[in-house]
Parts: sequence; C-alpha cells; structure tokens
Amino acid sequence: MNTLARVGLTLTAIGLSCGPSAGQTYVWGCLTTADAIRCVREFEGNLSLAVAVTASPQSLLGPPGPDVSYRLSAGVYAYTVCAYTASLFQRSDIQFQADKAAFYGQPYDPSVLKSQSMSRAAAQSIAQATMLAHFPNPQMLDCTEEDDWRLGTSDFVDAYVFTFYGRSSGGVAGPSFCKVTVDSVRGRVVRYSAAWFPVLIGTTPALTCQQAAACAASALGISDAQLDGDPVPPLVSKPDALGVERLYYSLFVIGTDAVTQDTMRWRAYVDANDGSVIETAVVMSRPAKRANRGRLPRMAGGRQVQLKVQFLGRPTELHSPPVLVANRAYMHSRYLCSSAGGSQLKWKAPGRLTVSGPGRRVTFGVGSTACTVRGRHVRLPAPPVLVAGRCFVPVELVDTVLPYRVRFDVATRTVCIERRPRR
Repeated sequence: MNTLARVGLTLTAIGLSCGPSAGQTYVWGCLTTADAIRCVREFEGNLSLAVAVTASPQSLLGPPGPDVSYRLSAGVYAYTVCAYTASLFQRSDIQFQADKAAFYGQPYDPSVLKSQSMSRAAAQSIAQATMLAHFPNPQMLDCTEEDDWRLGTSDFVDAYVFTFYGRSSGGVAGPSFCKVTVDSVRGRVVRYSAAWFPVLIGTTPALTCQQAAACAASALGISDAQLDGDPVPPLVSKPDALGVERLYYSLFVIGTDAVTQDTMRWRAYVDANDGSVIETAVVMSRPAKRANRGRLPRMAGGRQVQLKVQFLGRPTELHSPPVLVANRAYMHSRYLCSSAGGSQLKWKAPGRLTVSGPGRRVTFGVGSTACTVRGRHVRLPAPPVLVAGRCFVPVELVDTVLPYRVRFDVATRTVCIERRPRR
C-alpha cells in the first residue's frame, strides 16, 4: 500500500466515517525527507528510483499547512510534496515547460505540431487512467472539468487539462481534486497535482450566493452591485494551520467604482456562513453598460473586529479568525477539536455544546461561564457567544484544552499560539 493510500485510510477513520456535520478538524502530520522521497518513488512505481532533493522546508517548527513543501527531482520530472501531509502532491515535466524542442524531439512549430495532435477524447482517456492509478480514493471524484493549455498565440492546443473533483448532493465541491494535464502530441502527462482531504464541516451555507455577493459589495463600498453570472454553490477549503476547513463562495461582482465611475468586475471569496470577505481582486474594467440582473440586497458582512494570529512565532491566517468581543479575545469553538484526531464538536441541548474525543471532553454553553473540562468544573472568565450564528469561546478555554499555550496580546491585538514549556 502506498503512502497516499495509508494517509487516506487514516483520514477516513478520523473524518469521513463521521460525516461532514461532525464538526471535526484535520490533524496535520510531519513528513521527513525520506518520507517525501518515498512518495515520489511510490508514485513512479520504482522503489530504487534516484531522487534528488532540490529544496527542503526552511523549518518544520513553524505552523503546518499546505504551503510548506519539499521540492524534488528525478529524470525530467520535478515534484512537490507537502511537508505536513502526503495528501498534497504534484509532478511536473521540466522539459515541457523549459525545452519544447527536446520534449517533442523536433523544433517547436505549432503549425506542424497541430497536425499531429490527438483528440480531446483520447487525452481524457489518458488523464482518467492516470487519476485512477494514482489518486487514493478515485470513486469520490465524480465530476470532470476540461480546459486547454496554450503556450503561444496560435490556435494550437499544447495540452489538455482535466480536473477531477467531487460534489455533494447540494453541489458543494472541494477540497479534494486531481488535475491531470496531457500533452496533445505525445500523450504524456506533463503535470499531475492532487489534494485529498476529508470534508469535516457542514456543507449547508448560512448565506445564499446573492447574500455573499452583497457582503462583498458592502466591503468594496459598491452601491449598485450585481452578481455577475448565475448563483454558484459554495466550496470547501483546505484545512488551516489548526486543521479547520472553511465553507466559502468564489463569485464575481459587477459595480461602479466610487472613484473612477467605471463599471468594474471583481472576483471575491466570501465566507458562506458569516459573510466575511476573505479576498477580493479586480478582474477587469469595462464600459458602464451591463445586463440588468437586479441589485443585490443590502448586507453587512464581517463587521466584527478580527484579530491577528501568530502561530509558533509566525503570522498565520486562520479560516475563522479570532474576534474581539467586549474587549476580550474569542476563538471559534471548532478550534477546541484541533490537534486531536477523532475529536468532534456537537450541539447537544439548545445552547449547549460538547467536544468529545480521545483524551478530550469539554462541555460548555452559550451565555454561561460554567464549563467542564475532562470532568473538572471550570469557571470561564467570560461566556461563549454567538457571532454571525457561530459559537466563539474565550481564548482562555482554548488554552486550557489544546496542547498549545494560547494567549491574547492586547497591545498588538494578536492571539499568540505557542508551544508549552517542557516540565
């Protein structure tokens, strides 16, 4: 059984079997250089393959996440393996990107190569076979999107791109996918990238797509905003440093820029539960003539004061940032499940929540300072609160439950998550 499959089985045991509404968190691991090399060899089916490490993470002492990776090479391929999970893996053909003449064995001439191109259907068969051979749980990827990769300005398609992903019954996609890029002439897989994570959050959004777009318009200061395109279902993000996923919309908003008075088009990523705007970017501007789809409702998204986070001494973004309520720092209650495989957050009686799992049991209620931690009664300095329909708890409770020290630096308005000193 390969490394990806072993990780897949572990994740199934701690997450998928409990369903997406269980309120769990992902537990990051830590891969050594030998683990990363083994991932490459198992992907290629050659356990004696000569693999060179071209770049190692500068430090594995910082916060975990998908962006800290090993970079390796073998033959004409370059590989990227996440340092904290084998579930994030990528392989690229170096020649295809850097030396097209060597790749094709002839000068790169799109007009000549076009006549040698295979059909899209033939390329899809290659991509499908690659996904089935390498993705740990291919049956979960029941949807396919197609795209073209054109490196020049001609109509020659250098490669076909196929993204395999899954959707829930409500249309929610992510965070798992497998993207396979197939050269249109040789039929070689020139790029393979995959992510495999269980869905550990509820997939029913509190906001509609139109409401999320209205939150983005409010944050951008647009008074005449419209949703560009049809409403889309939300997506599930990869886990953050503490293992919490996020349900969000990726959408486009059209409106009049307050300064230039031009009609602008923004891409916005908006939390599907509290309306906080994750990121926006101008995609294009165009003349102030557009289809009338109806104005968006007025909404105020993400108005609570969000705090900064430092994890192991480094600035970190959490999917549910801490907030300031009555001059006290609060964190989303789901972070009480962090760093403990199998822990679940559940609503019990109205306003009462429990966190249960191996070595971890916490019971608390919204509006009450009474709390029990592993059977011991604890009096919280302030009661848990609801913010945009989600339960937040004082950082002191998170500090009590997690294996990390969690404190609030009032001067810098930063929640600091640190290793506890050894006793």
